[in-house]
Amino acid sequence: MPTEHPTPPFMSDAKHFTGRQRRLKTRSSVRFGDKISRVIITIGGIGTIIAVLLICVFLVWEVLPLFREPMLNDAAAYQEPSGTVNPWLLELADDGQLGWSAEKDGRWRAFHTETGKTIKEHPAEGSPWANVQALRLRPAGELVLAKPEGKLYVGRVAAKTKFVSDPKEIPPSLSESTTPLADDGQLWSRTSDGIVRATQLAVELEPEIKLEDTEEITAVDFVTRISSGISKTPEYLILAVNKAGEARLVTASKKRGGASMKVESGKTFNILDDKQRLPRFVRMSGLGDFVYCVWEDGMLRRYLTRDPNAPKLLDQLDLRDDTGAALTACEMLEGLTTLLVGDSTGRIQALFPVNPPKDSEQNYPNMMRGHEWKLGDSPVKQLTATARNRSILTVDEAGKSNLLYATNERVLAELPQAAGEKFTRVAISPQQNRLLSVSNQGRRVWDYSAPHADVSWSGLFRPVWYEGADRPIYSWDDHGTEPRYSLIPLIFGTLKATFYSMLFGAPLALLAALFTSEFLHPNVKARIKPVIELMASLPSVVLGYVAGMMFAPILSEILPEAISAMFLVPFSILTCAYLWQMLPQRWTLQAGAWRVAAIGFSILPGLWLAKVLGPAIEHLLFGKSIKMWLTEDLSDLGNRSSAWGGWVLLFLPLILLLVFWFLGRFMDDELRSRTRGMSRERAALCDWGKFLLLILISFAATAMLAWLLQLGADPRSAESGERYSRSNSLLVGIAMGFAIIPLIYTIADDALSTVPNHLRSASLGAGATPWQTAIRIVIPTALSGLFSAVMIGLGRAVGETMIVLMTVGNTPIMEFNIFNGFLTLSASIARGLTEAPEGSSQYRVLFLAALTLFSLTFIINTVAESVRQRFRKRAYEL
Repeated sequence: MPTEHPTPPFMSDAKHFTGRQRRLKTRSSVRFGDKISRVIITIGGIGTIIAVLLICVFLVWEVLPLFREPMLNDAAAYQEPSGTVNPWLLELADDGQLGWSAEKDGRWRAFHTETGKTIKEHPAEGSPWANVQALRLRPAGELVLAKPEGKLYVGRVAAKTKFVSDPKEIPPSLSESTTPLADDGQLWSRTSDGIVRATQLAVELEPEIKLEDTEEITAVDFVTRISSGISKTPEYLILAVNKAGEARLVTASKKRGGASMKVESGKTFNILDDKQRLPRFVRMSGLGDFVYCVWEDGMLRRYLTRDPNAPKLLDQLDLRDDTGAALTACEMLEGLTTLLVGDSTGRIQALFPVNPPKDSEQNYPNMMRGHEWKLGDSPVKQLTATARNRSILTVDEAGKSNLLYATNERVLAELPQAAGEKFTRVAISPQQNRLLSVSNQGRRVWDYSAPHADVSWSGLFRPVWYEGADRPIYSWDDHGTEPRYSLIPLIFGTLKATFYSMLFGAPLALLAALFTSEFLHPNVKARIKPVIELMASLPSVVLGYVAGMMFAPILSEILPEAISAMFLVPFSILTCAYLWQMLPQRWTLQAGAWRVAAIGFSILPGLWLAKVLGPAIEHLLFGKSIKMWLTEDLSDLGNRSSAWGGWVLLFLPLILLLVFWFLGRFMDDELRSRTRGMSRERAALCDWGKFLLLILISFAATAMLAWLLQLGADPRSAESGERYSRSNSLLVGIAMGFAIIPLIYTIADDALSTVPNHLRSASLGAGATPWQTAIRIVIPTALSGLFSAVMIGLGRAVGETMIVLMTVGNTPIMEFNIFNGFLTLSASIARGLTEAPEGSSQYRVLFLAALTLFSLTFIINTVAESVRQRFRKRAYEL
């Protein structure tokens, strides 16, 4: 036999050393990998926190300018060369570099506002302001003036600018300086880009308008319209009042060729009061529908002038409110709808027409006092409405001047006064970047900036009295003539969308997770779960397109059937479940693999019943089409009996839950004692009878409650004109519910699957049924995970944009009606941010909406995390 040689000791030691070295090397690489992973995870976590904080800082940075106070800085001060302290007219043109003033005798001059240097001057002879009996001048420069013998002129004071590139035409003294220069009747200036421009002021009057009545005209007003013809020429509707108190409306437009005016005169009407006095102020509304006559003793008369040939007195109001104050100033706000009135106590009122109630036989609007300011005790001397927005410039008898904003009642600025200084007249440029004042100490110029005057805290989060509304309301309209930036409708719409999507999606997702985790065979679950999770990969824009373009018209056509299916499909599934229990046990055991298919087939009878019974249910509840019932005028209802169906539809789900929860608990013990010893089939039949009895009790209780409620209330809101829309909250709830179901289902199923099996075994071994085990053992243990699943779905619903944008009507309505639309924070941002000019109020308010959404999500997630930790602690104790 061959001799076996033992392994030398040094060789065995070498192998042992090599293996130990390899293990040490592996351990060191693992430790190195752990350190690298820890560093990467730490950097990623800190980076995520920093990124979120930077987003928050950026949003705050964009929002802060909204709440900065308007800037008012001294630019220049000088003495008026002519020595006058209160010219008849004082106006600024364009950007405030050019101004002009006129005296009572007709003299007028254009001047450079910063230096007061005269640019152009006209003597009284030949001046358009000479012999003027009445004048009305708009902030934009449009005017109408009356002269003797019944002559009227319309036109405008316009600043014409031309850009000069030829060096020969540029005054030598301008050189390279950017300081404006007055030369040859023009204001020369050089921009920061080196471009030279020349601006001159011109008075452009249309041809003479001759009235038949040659009586002296004491008051005029006008509105400008566009003619309905092909030419689209300007058409002037002029109100002329003579010293006899006779007023008439005159329509004037240029004839072809422009050499003369085409004039149509309406019927004269008397506007003297009971004491045969002329009104102190006469004003017209923007469309010429109304004429307002205001007397110093506080009386306001309103005339309806929609037909110039048939004017009539509508009403008479007393604007003093028993204060005895005299009215001292009157003006129409920008838009020519709101009437501004100032009195001798320093009070300023804003009145505008409001549509009468629907049940009123009155066919014309009522006058409503929407805003009021009390700035001092001195009489209001001047009210000037700006041309660009709803700002108001005021001057009182004490010489104080303020800038107001009508919509939100803000006091934007008060002009600073030197010692002993009293302002007599103040003008503001059309671009609202410059102010010019005349006082007993000369003239002063201010650079003014208030880019976000239309935004205030009260306007964002409190009801505001908007023009035409009968009370303060929350409203969002970022494209209207009177911007409305209330965020409350957007927050409401966001919560409404979230509520309906969670109401539709969360119960389905949680119950599906419970069923697949606790009752479904693992092999079947392995096929179903990936399919549900695959739904999460569908883009929001696809879901929104399918819901908005395809499903919306179908749902609108089968609305009664769809509503009926919400009740009949669950009824069908539960009925089939009771029938399944009545089958012999050996059959149910053999058919256990087909349980999921049986559940699917149990839906079909409910859908068939909904199709067959839907029209009958609609007729029973509403007596007509549900769409007609929703959209009919509530003021035309002779009684409230038709409201019964709405209350039934609204309260039936709640009553069903309460009855099954309350009575079901008491009936279960009695039923269990009575069915003890019965066969499985008979016990199931008794259980089904209890189910039907509870349904009948629920319907009876709902019908009785609806009958009581319909005696004094109607579930349809009379506030909104849109009580039904094809793109409604029901559609959004279904579409968004479809989007959040996969998220909630996946996380909930994982949470339920992580519950230790020994807890289930212990419960089943103690005699509990699988359902009792799931409800009393599994769900409490997995409650933190289930809550996390719901909160993740909630977060997806709160921030969803494309589905809401494409499926709902985007109308900021504050109603919980499931059949009308809404507007969410995210949808308003997506819709408006691309159209908003950068730096504008609309632009920054949309960033504020983003910050509000950010804060809302942060608060919800913080509260959710604290609740989840509490659930987790309780589950850990189990």
